[in-house]
Order: sequence, then C-alpha cells, then structure tokens
Amino acid sequence: PSTENYRKILGELTEKINRQLSSLGFPALVLEETESPERLSLAGARTTIANRGPERGLAAAKALGLPFVALAKLDPAEFDLFVHATPLGRRVADELPLPVTRLPAGCVVVDLVYGSAPTRLVTESTRRGLVAIDGREVLLRQAVPQFRAMTGRTLPLGLGARVLGLELES
Repeated sequence: PSTENYRKILGELTEKINRQLSSLGFPALVLEETESPERLSLAGARTTIANRGPERGLAAAKALGLPFVALAKLDPAEFDLFVHATPLGRRVADELPLPVTRLPAGCVVVDLVYGSAPTRLVTESTRRGLVAIDGREVLLRQAVPQFRAMTGRTLPLGLGARVLGLELES
C-alpha cells in the first residue's frame, strides 16, 4: 500500500471519529478529513500505530511517518483515545485487543468492529465508566451521508438505529 492510501485511510478514519465524538458532545480531534500526521502533531496530538503483526504495522507507520509499537507492548495508560480497527471482537470468544483496566479514566474508546451486539471491548470499557463508541454507531453515522447521496433524502436516525439494534439517546 502506498503512502497516499494510508493517508486517505487515516483521513477517513479521523472524519468518522470526529463525527461520532461531535455527536457525543466532545470536541473534534482534527478540523478536516484530509488531516495529516504532521498536522495532528502540530495540534498537540501524539498518534501511534499499534499492530499485532510487525510487518503491516511498521509499513503503515513508515508510510504515515508515525511511530510504531507492537500491540503486545502498547501501554494503554499513555493514551486518551484508543481506536480499535482489527477484527478482534467479531466473535464472542475473541480476546480483548488490550487490557481495558489499563486505559486511563476519561479515555475514549472507539471500536470500529460491529456485529449484532456491543463488542466485549465496548462492554468492558463502558463498565469501567469510559466513553465507548460502538462500531454500529460509527456505521450509522457513515450511512447518513451515503443514504442522502443515493436517495436525496435524510435517513431517519431512529430507523437506522433500530436496524442496527441501537438505542439512540434522546
């Protein structure tokens, strides 16, 4: 994968996270979807790529100009935002991607994995009092502009939430 592809992926991911954080009343991490690691650093963010497999993680980190750490060596206590984008959590028996007990108070957890119910990562994070964003919520926020583009109409959030098995806060 090229540097351009990694930057595009990072930009899209950042946009999705910002939409979700905004819907929960949190400030955005970045201002625009084409955010670069350099601009994230200028804004005071310290972004780290963690991956179970060193080859893919190192390739992504190198392409983005970001530090890499093996997921097994990641210290969750050092981060205010944890974005989980691996397939772990699709199955009930899957291990957690990191020890949730090590996440600091106030940490926001975004789990991009989704299924018919909250993942174990979302459940455990919520149980600890952390803000946990379910992958189904991210999917719903992605569907809104796609629905408008395809139909010219606004997707009723309540309907989208029911289809995904979510309860929207009023």
